[in-house]
Amino acid sequence: MENKIYELSVVLKEEETKSLFSNSPDSQPKRMESSDFEVMAKAMDEQNDQREAVIKSARDVLKNAKRAIYDLHRAKTKSAITQLENCAESCRRIAADAKKVGYPSHELFSGMYGECAEELCEAYLFLNWLQSSKTPEEGGIFISPFSEFKGMIEITAQQYIGGLSDFTGEIGRYGVAQATARNQDEVRRVLDTMMEIQFYLREMRAILPNKTLKKLFAMGKNIEKMKYLLYEQVLLESRKSMKLSEAEILDEKEEQSENA
Repeated sequence: MENKIYELSVVLKEEETKSLFSNSPDSQPKRMESSDFEVMAKAMDEQNDQREAVIKSARDVLKNAKRAIYDLHRAKTKSAITQLENCAESCRRIAADAKKVGYPSHELFSGMYGECAEELCEAYLFLNWLQSSKTPEEGGIFISPFSEFKGMIEITAQQYIGGLSDFTGEIGRYGVAQATARNQDEVRRVLDTMMEIQFYLREMRAILPNKTLKKLFAMGKNIEKMKYLLYEQVLLESRKSMKLSEAEILDEKEEQSENA
């Protein structure tokens, strides 16, 4: 642009050359005014207020989702369901409000909302798994799919996988409690569920973030723990059967001696 103006100035009169500069869009740049700073400061304050509102609401959801998980471990299913329904409604409201004010989606999912969505996913997975009694022999482990959560709240695949990984920790705690109660079938169901999830996540290992890879490692340790608990359960059952057999043999010998 500047080169063209120079070439024209060589052949044009001085007045015509000045008119070229005056009509150029770069000839009269706008000057920064104090009002511009006021507008920017106001916009930044509004964005910070929106961010704080999202963080506060998401923190409440995170806390209540954790409480729901605690209730599920204590067999308080009705209380857990009520809390989870309220959490899901709060998540939908947070996402809707964020869209209205133009809150960046990448900030929404990478911040506190992403954590609460992951925790809510974990809690719902645990609830649905507890309410299902399916085993691999009966048609597969019951695990709520990603599509179910997509229709319920704003959630990404990465957050679902994070919740799925944490879910194995919850059923691991449940498995320990069931082992204490000598419930071998439930311990086996926990182990089967963990191993199925581990299989699919290992298939995705190349694209999983480091955070999830660490959870996958912890899942492996939980699987080994469940195997050990199940092994102990089988041993206890075998010893119990052996003792019963010995008692039956002694009773039979006593009867034979009495008859003799």
